[in-house]
Amino acid sequence: MSDNESTAKSSRVSREDAEQRLISSFIDLLGCHPINEITVDLIATTAGLKSGHVLVHRYFESRVGLIAPTAHELSISVVDAMNRGLDEYDNPGAQNCLSLMEQSVEPLRRRAVLVGELMSANADPTLHAADSRNITDVFTRCFETAGLAPRIARAIALKVFVLMSLRSTHHDWMGASDADEADVTQLLMFEVDNAMNVAQQMGWI
Repeated sequence: MSDNESTAKSSRVSREDAEQRLISSFIDLLGCHPINEITVDLIATTAGLKSGHVLVHRYFESRVGLIAPTAHELSISVVDAMNRGLDEYDNPGAQNCLSLMEQSVEPLRRRAVLVGELMSANADPTLHAADSRNITDVFTRCFETAGLAPRIARAIALKVFVLMSLRSTHHDWMGASDADEADVTQLLMFEVDNAMNVAQQMGWI
């Protein structure tokens, strides 16, 4: 076997490795490029795959096909990070829950951008709806661990998730000032601190 043949064989990557490199590169690019600038060629080049363009179409069929597993990967990372954070707290307070969720802002922002692309492409929402429920579930677990009753914990968890997602995708379109956003954050913290009283007034507990 010639040196060139040996080098070619050693440089080959498995399908699993190639797929993961493409997904990871896509996630990294979402941190520094608008979605409309992230082409298949740029993803492949960033992944270090010379035939990456071909591999995207072979393994994912299209750019949209690559978006779906990338959004799913980001969902998993959020849930895993939240669960790890919860495991580190014996009895997290509600403010600690909000701090944990704040650490999820960036991966949730990138996921929200991808989900927006999938919606525009009329993709099947099934997987991503399940992922959203999983994220809401772990947010709910956090508030329940902090002592909130299940129904109010889930309502607040869903509200936080929706607000974080909207902030990620519609910030520039909302026209809200920094002071507006600070007021929303302060109001949310007040609601969290008074969640049990609110639940009682609404007859949820």
